[in-house]
Amino acid sequence: MTVGRLVAWCVVVFTATMPFNWARLWIVGEVSSGGSFSGFLTGTLICWGISGGLMYFLIASARRRKRMQAAAAKAVQEIANGPLTEIRPAQVLLKAGEKAYASVRASLHELKTLGFKAGTSGISVRVAKGVTLRSSGTRGSAVKGSIRVASGELVVSDKRVIFAGDHKSFAIPLGSLVNVTTNSDGFGFHDERSTHVVTVESNDDRLVFGAVLNKVLAGRL
Repeated sequence: MTVGRLVAWCVVVFTATMPFNWARLWIVGEVSSGGSFSGFLTGTLICWGISGGLMYFLIASARRRKRMQAAAAKAVQEIANGPLTEIRPAQVLLKAGEKAYASVRASLHELKTLGFKAGTSGISVRVAKGVTLRSSGTRGSAVKGSIRVASGELVVSDKRVIFAGDHKSFAIPLGSLVNVTTNSDGFGFHDERSTHVVTVESNDDRLVFGAVLNKVLAGRL
């Protein structure tokens, strides 16, 4: 369960049980003089309405998520056991005779220098009894991080892996791929000169694309 869903369930429990605390205060006589039974009923209906509506949304979204996961698992199984189906990419331009088999929305990431971190260093050398020479200095190191540089479409065809982005793009012939890394949120494509890291927002789309990619690389079209 994600942190967001856990917080949402806490809100459900809190709003659902709040009227019971009001009732307890009413019974022990700790309700303010301005409180009324009609106000208690109104507040109870509001709290239970919010709790019920949020609970319905959480349950419905969980069921929808399970259906999507089941559909993705079925698609991966069909890809493994059957022939690939040719598709028409939305952005990528194919070469004459080239056939595309999978397409997914993705983001291209690059390792960039985000800033610099300064630090101090020094050495101490004892030259005689009671005499020590000390030297110190300041040195800095670059702070690097992976940032998104483009968003677009990632496609695998029978000839290339292609990313068509809004700011940057790349195309790698399958024969030039040295290695493909499957990450928890995307892929790393390594050729002889560089590495291209892309992320896919939908885990289900990533699994389906990965299944097609593996089959294309294995030559089992």
